[in-house]
Amino acid sequence: MRIAPAPDSFGGYYYNGRSPRRFEVRVWLEAGGLRIEGGEEEQRWLYGELEVSTAHNEPQRVERHGSNEVLVIEDSRFAAALAEYRPPAANIHDLRWPVLLLSCAGLAAVAWLAYTRGVPLLANAMAALAPPFVEERLGQAVAGILAPPSSRCADNAAQRGLSQILGRLKATIPGQTYDFRLAYDASPVPNAFAAPGGQIVFFRGLLDAAETPEEFAGVLAHEMQHVLEKHPTRGIAREFSGRAILSIFSVDSAGRPTAAIAAAELLKLAYRREEEEEADRKAIAMMARAGMRPTGLASLLGRLQERGQASDGPATYLSTHPAMSGRVATLARLAATEGREYGELPAPEGWRSVCR
Repeated sequence: MRIAPAPDSFGGYYYNGRSPRRFEVRVWLEAGGLRIEGGEEEQRWLYGELEVSTAHNEPQRVERHGSNEVLVIEDSRFAAALAEYRPPAANIHDLRWPVLLLSCAGLAAVAWLAYTRGVPLLANAMAALAPPFVEERLGQAVAGILAPPSSRCADNAAQRGLSQILGRLKATIPGQTYDFRLAYDASPVPNAFAAPGGQIVFFRGLLDAAETPEEFAGVLAHEMQHVLEKHPTRGIAREFSGRAILSIFSVDSAGRPTAAIAAAELLKLAYRREEEEEADRKAIAMMARAGMRPTGLASLLGRLQERGQASDGPATYLSTHPAMSGRVATLARLAATEGREYGELPAPEGWRSVCR
């Protein structure tokens, strides 16, 4: 039986490291390196400057050494194709090949176990121990990088009206220690993200897409659950290994978290599938406790999908996110299980004019 060769081109997504926007691209494997079409401009990445990481059952990430640029390729055949095109490593002399292969396999097994078992366990433990005030400092640094003050909208009556929805959701979690705060960015990307410690940033594009206050509330409840479950803090801890995990607990002479530098790498982060699903499930329950129709998140994401606007953004909807069609169906099913009648959520005056 003839085995078909690996393909020489793959669909993927390109992140330029300067904005949360992603570009859908076509990646060609050629003799000298990768040719990338469909982004801001055609690019060529040499094989020698590639850093490739692949986790079990996760998309493959290709980083360009010395920059924040990232490719995300979901096709599992990419690794095999890259191995065919990429030049082999330099020969190692004076070692017998069986010994060398066994040694490499042993090291790979140890590294895989350390990464898949040790780092997540350590990240979860350190995130659980991080006090809220430390997460707040880290969150300020994260929000300042992903949504700088220069791009944010000034406070107005509409924003204060939306804060009332936040207060209604907060009332369902008495005793929680996070100081949830809302901020708004003028970017047209239909997205939002939660920073460690409780700051939640909405982009104008998401407010344009939302047709009802319940849809806004659905996204807000989802992001609040990420904070309550410490998902952003765990994500940072997982990404930056032991030294960065410890840096979450340290501050410099000005009282700023030393992990603020590492926070710039959030453009490369993605929540795990189970974290996204947990945030969805608990957001539905939170809205029901608050007396809000829990169908808002499903209706908003369904509309974005129909319009082809289901954007991936920093720390929220990257490629590890559950498939959108399945996610919308699951959200609708969860909302239906609540089995209650809900009154219409009053719309804050001028709420859709925020950032206009």
